[in-house]
Amino acid sequence: MFSPGIATRVLGFFAGGGQASVTPFPDLVEREREILDLVARGLTNT
Repeated sequence: MFSPGIATRVLGFFAGGGQASVTPFPDLVEREREILDLVARGLTNT
């Protein structure tokens, strides 16, 4: 089960031929996306 927001994004992904949006997580500001990227790389708070 997905929330309505997630379901919309998933359906949009498949309706677009499997292409991700140009800007991932468009609701985040640039600094938040930068931090998310660093966490995804396995970095810690320190």
